[in-house]
Amino acid sequence: MGWITDLLKELPLSAILKEKIEKLEAEHGKLESELQRTKADLAQANETNKMLTDRANKAQEGEHLEEIEEKILLVLSGLHGQQHVNGDVIANHLQINMTRAEFYLSKLQKDQFISAAYSYMNPTSYKLAHRGNEYLVKNNLV
Repeated sequence: MGWITDLLKELPLSAILKEKIEKLEAEHGKLESELQRTKADLAQANETNKMLTDRANKAQEGEHLEEIEEKILLVLSGLHGQQHVNGDVIANHLQINMTRAEFYLSKLQKDQFISAAYSYMNPTSYKLAHRGNEYLVKNNLV
């Protein structure tokens, strides 16, 4: 609205009208700032929406795990009768380093293929979650 003010400067206006115009210009400036913030928020929301949509589509298409992750799921599937299947058992069964086993167990847990039970007295134990069972069945691994 700056050009309106410039135009009106040349016209004789009362002090009341000049004050109203200044208030309108200030309000216009605030609205412009709010519009820019809203546009930024919308862009961020659209980006988040796209990321979540992509993640959901990927899950629906049939996620493919790495071979070692599938082996961990198979070990948990085969040892489901045991009450406590900890990382040591899985690492020994697959003959892999414990750090490697913990990495993949953490990844599988984060992606909800397995669940973990924590205890102060015993090491963390793992079991196959519904999504892990579903993966094994859908990929004809069991």
